[in-house]
Amino acid sequence: MAIRIIRGYRTISYDAALTLAGTIPYDMVANADAETYYLARHLRMSGHETSKALIKQLRDLALKRASHSRKAELEASSSAHKRGVKKLLPLWDSWLAKGTLTLSYRITQVLSGHGCFGEYLHRIGAEEHPGCHEYGAALNYPQHTLESCPSFEQQRLTLQHCVGPLILSEALVKTLIGNDLERSAVSLFCDEVLKIKETKEMERKKATLSRKARREIRTRTRRQQRLNNTT
Repeated sequence: MAIRIIRGYRTISYDAALTLAGTIPYDMVANADAETYYLARHLRMSGHETSKALIKQLRDLALKRASHSRKAELEASSSAHKRGVKKLLPLWDSWLAKGTLTLSYRITQVLSGHGCFGEYLHRIGAEEHPGCHEYGAALNYPQHTLESCPSFEQQRLTLQHCVGPLILSEALVKTLIGNDLERSAVSLFCDEVLKIKETKEMERKKATLSRKARREIRTRTRRQQRLNNTT
């Protein structure tokens, strides 16, 4: 469910998917609801009135405790270093308070590092090296694309005109939980930049396939020539 909410790749980890979706594990939610139920029942049995407002307050407190437990759990685990989790932990309460944000397919790629970034493509065996094809940076990953790749300087300037001279990789999460105008500007930037990267990736794949096809034709031709010479 969380992966569908964030429009993410199936390879996104469980912890990253839940964090990006702005939710905590459902067993923690169930435990918070059970805690609320038993506390409300205890109050009623003790002769206290339990209004809807009080029950909501009790549930909110139980969910807040569960949220803090979840944050501590993530910070103590290896997931704290995953890109989809690491950027959100410093703004954990604000991110969860926003509820389920509508993340676009490409914003999720930027936050998680999946998709058309060289670092990811190399890791899954789709690229020969993890670097930037256009400008030779050793690693092509979201921070390089957002902040420094000259290929997207014009798009970067357009975005900075809307949101100010931000270090995008650091301010991205703050912008997403900010006002609608800034969030829309970031979404447009990510869509435009990643569409360009996706197009270039497809062109490289086609060129690679063409080279392979030509090699196969040459190999078959030489093989046929050898067969002809032996007959």
